[in-house]
Amino acid sequence: MFLHTYQREPFYRVTFHERMLEDAFISLSAASLADLPAGSVIGTASLRRKSQILHRYPSLTVQDNFRGNVQTRLRKLSEGVVKATLLVLAGLKRLNMTENVNSTLSIDDMLPAVAQGAIGIACRSNDDKMAEYLASLNHEETRLAISCERAFLTTLDGSCRTPIAGYASRD
Repeated sequence: MFLHTYQREPFYRVTFHERMLEDAFISLSAASLADLPAGSVIGTASLRRKSQILHRYPSLTVQDNFRGNVQTRLRKLSEGVVKATLLVLAGLKRLNMTENVNSTLSIDDMLPAVAQGAIGIACRSNDDKMAEYLASLNHEETRLAISCERAFLTTLDGSCRTPIAGYASRD
């Protein structure tokens, strides 16, 4: 179930500890973004990724209407529509589809989307009994990080149409 970034906080009852933030680089001809020759086309539908790629690698081209499910995007890659694509590593792991991953991009190389890789359980805000059952599963530090990221996005009036990345951590 997709949980919208702007969903009100009481709706969320559990955020699990494990959070995979990284984006996966997938290509048939290069090991990483840095290995792609000038003019190579990267496929992504994410304005966040497009902005970061072009900032770091201005010699690359981004096809920003690269849409479809994971299988469709991998098929387009194999057909030569693009030279590479970036996908959320967490999603690929959950689908057991990491065999095509050439490398992963660190947070320093590609800031993630707000709440990227987070797994949570939602329930009705007035369901106190269910909230009681779920409380023991919650990882409070991860929940706080996600809450901070979501507040950041809300403050900037961000959406899926704005190239905003966000990652909260506590030292």
